[in-house]
Amino acid sequence: MKKTFSFFAIVMACLLTFSLSSCKKDPVTPPTNQNPGGEEPQVETLKLDNTSWTSSLQSTMTMQGVTMNLDLDASLDFQDATNGEFYMLINIEVPAMPSASQHQDVTYLFTYTVKDNIISITYEYEDPETHETETYTDELTYNPEEQTITMYFNDAEMEEMFGTDKLVFTKVQE
Repeated sequence: MKKTFSFFAIVMACLLTFSLSSCKKDPVTPPTNQNPGGEEPQVETLKLDNTSWTSSLQSTMTMQGVTMNLDLDASLDFQDATNGEFYMLINIEVPAMPSASQHQDVTYLFTYTVKDNIISITYEYEDPETHETETYTDELTYNPEEQTITMYFNDAEMEEMFGTDKLVFTKVQE
């Protein structure tokens, strides 16, 4: 039982900290306005103030003979021109051992800047074991054609658990 508990503690730690190891992907070129007079094209500025974006992932995996259903729901709320909130709700259901199922929600407040189609968010994370606070900056990519925001994570365990290396957010509020 102790081995199973430590396994679930490791899974929760991976799920709660995956966003701390994000990596850059090649940015998507933002749309431009072509001026018929031969002037320089104007790049549209992405405005995120007062918008909300959501993403979710679902997966089933088996480790050490134990099947788990994983659900992750995340939201990005851009409260004004520089501040926002990143929220994650994580559920791990263990059908064979319901008492081992876990539920966790985490909120990170962040500041952000936008340059072309790159959104840089900066937030603080307190390590639950050492209680040391670290500041992280992640770069998210806005895709104007699909109107999505993508957060990449560079974590092989997360990719194995969910079968993807990213969270793709869609807009839910004007």
